[in-house]
Amino acid sequence: MHGKRILLIPLLFLCAFPLTAQLSQRNPEDRAQFFHDINIGPNGTANVVQCFGCNVLIRGHVTGDVLTIGGSIYISGLVDGNAVAMGGHIESQSGGELRGHAAAIGGYVTQTSGGKIDRESVSTPYAIVPGQYRPTALGIAFLIVTNLVCVGLACLLLREKRVNNTGWTIWNRTNMVLITGVVALFIAWGFETLGEHLGRGEVPANTLLVLILGVVGSAGATGLGRLVAGIAFPGFKAVPGTLAGIFALSMLEVIPLLGFFVFVIGLLFALGAAIVSGFGARAVPSPEEEAHPLQ
Repeated sequence: MHGKRILLIPLLFLCAFPLTAQLSQRNPEDRAQFFHDINIGPNGTANVVQCFGCNVLIRGHVTGDVLTIGGSIYISGLVDGNAVAMGGHIESQSGGELRGHAAAIGGYVTQTSGGKIDRESVSTPYAIVPGQYRPTALGIAFLIVTNLVCVGLACLLLREKRVNNTGWTIWNRTNMVLITGVVALFIAWGFETLGEHLGRGEVPANTLLVLILGVVGSAGATGLGRLVAGIAFPGFKAVPGTLAGIFALSMLEVIPLLGFFVFVIGLLFALGAAIVSGFGARAVPSPEEEAHPLQ
């Protein structure tokens, strides 16, 4: 299926996430890692610890903050700063002490065997980060329902013809769709960065930006779901097939680690497809493609 185009995906993935720059080390004792657990031993020390797609195990001393995205934080040593797990749990175990705040988005904050958390802790287990190691049942259900509702509403607004056109756009213009998705993501990131200078207007501006991305992404996701359904469920009609495709992609998003790549690639396809197809107003299959499973 357009095999040579798949070679673009790793490059586009790296370009689409400016987070890599934020995780660069700023201090000799800072620790930053991708997809590989960070282990601070009993005699080890670190300043700021950041882990993307991995877990942090602290048995020594961390003088700064701890952040994981897609992983969990286990403390059996001492952390002077705050701990934030986006898509994971925070657990203060025997002999562990967190002197700052604890926030787990998509997981739980727990204290076991006498572990301490000195300040306020907050957990939102209904949220989920695609690809996180230990997704909660509540988070999985919330993700699937949210995806189905957003795409279902988009299907009702776009109708069958536009949904099919969006799917054909992904199939016929894969390169353009992916590149457009990356550009759209960079533009959104630029606007989010400018929002830091708006003062009190930053939160409303960022909320509006997220809403716009959600609308555009949902519209493009109809085509993505339709394309998946055309291949995997060829007997389904447009809207039921689209929802079946989105359900299948949602299930892939909760698979540890793999789900993150599914989400990123899907987001690029969705944003790009909505823009390139003009929300389904363009892109009609050519005669030689009418035999494809999407029909």
